[in-house]
Amino acid sequence: MYTQHSALGWKGVLSILCLTAALSASAQRTYTLDECLRLGAENSLTLRNSRLDREAAAETAKEAFTRYFPTVDASGMIMRADRYLMQMDFDLSGLGVPKTLPLGFLDRGKMAGLTAMQPVFAGGRIVNGNRLARLGQEAAQLQASQAADKVRADVEHYFWEVVSLKEQLKTLDTLAAQLDELHRTVKASVDAGVALPNALMKVELQQQSTASNRLKAANGLRINKLMLAQQTGIEDADFDVSCDSFPTFDPPEAHFVDPEAGIDHRTDSRLLDVQVQHTRLNRRLTLGSYLPTVALGAAYVYHDFMGKDARAAIILANVSVPLSAWWGGSHALRRDKLKVQHAQNAREDARRLMRVDIETKWSNLREAYLQIDLARHSIASANENLRLNRNSYEAGTAPLTDLLDAHTQLRTARDRYTEACTNYCNALTAYRQAIGE
Repeated sequence: MYTQHSALGWKGVLSILCLTAALSASAQRTYTLDECLRLGAENSLTLRNSRLDREAAAETAKEAFTRYFPTVDASGMIMRADRYLMQMDFDLSGLGVPKTLPLGFLDRGKMAGLTAMQPVFAGGRIVNGNRLARLGQEAAQLQASQAADKVRADVEHYFWEVVSLKEQLKTLDTLAAQLDELHRTVKASVDAGVALPNALMKVELQQQSTASNRLKAANGLRINKLMLAQQTGIEDADFDVSCDSFPTFDPPEAHFVDPEAGIDHRTDSRLLDVQVQHTRLNRRLTLGSYLPTVALGAAYVYHDFMGKDARAAIILANVSVPLSAWWGGSHALRRDKLKVQHAQNAREDARRLMRVDIETKWSNLREAYLQIDLARHSIASANENLRLNRNSYEAGTAPLTDLLDAHTQLRTARDRYTEACTNYCNALTAYRQAIGE
């Protein structure tokens, strides 16, 4: 009695899971890999911030360009004092008058001025500052490309994880159906008295294990769908991917790129080049701060401090030569030279590591492809093994445990194939990133 209720219970669990999946699938919206990648590029907050960084770098470059033009300043003042700011006693004794005449000036007035200064030579700081700003634009563009590659890799990873878990569920559903059929056969044998009740218990234990694995796979599928939705901005409460099975994979040789060419195409390699240029320009800016500066300008001034309107146009020339600053400046220049060498060494070290990374990911890709072929052969062998054990069991020449083991081996072989396909997809994504595609 316990056996019958247990079997019905686990069959009910599997039936409910399959029915729920079928009903939800009918209302689900499906997305292809290309659609997921497009949504990821459109809705990723990381990429939105990258676009903002690019715009900010462009504004910085425009700001630096304004340094080529004159600086224009306007000033104005109006005043009223409680006494004369300039006071004096005018001696009248020379005129034969034994008295002095007190005089006072400047107790009120107003002034306005306009000054324009054009830098003629600033030690190269304006030119190099503009180069540095343009370099910042290039760095922002490369960082945006790097962020896009990361988003693409994440979307592809979760997409193939969803496909993998769907394949696992299909395998488990097929196994559950086979175990149901086996359960009916064994139960009939038990009822007929030609098999012991513990044989039925073994089948039910296998059914329970299958149901448990299905629950784990279904939960993993739900979690990976949530992660895919987060990466792509999909707002549907429930959705599916339109890839029902893994595609036919091209051999790794179809994607091979020479490692040196791959290094040159990598975004992080180009960012290292930008970093070296950045340190060189910073050294030039440091040098420029210790060179003379020359500026020409003009001014126009108006005031009425002496009781009547006065206007004047002025031509200006300004020369500034740092003298004592060269003592500390020589050390600053040596420091910046060391920074340039440090950046060059870091770039060379990183390029060596990139080559190792490309070679490693190429090896992983080749291994993943070979694992797919091995998994296919394993499935074929497991299917044949199941067929032989089923025939032997039905003929009474093999125990039930051998048949159950054959079912388990087939499920394991299919799971390994699914895992191998997923690993190949992830390995291909990683390799393409490593070579800058």
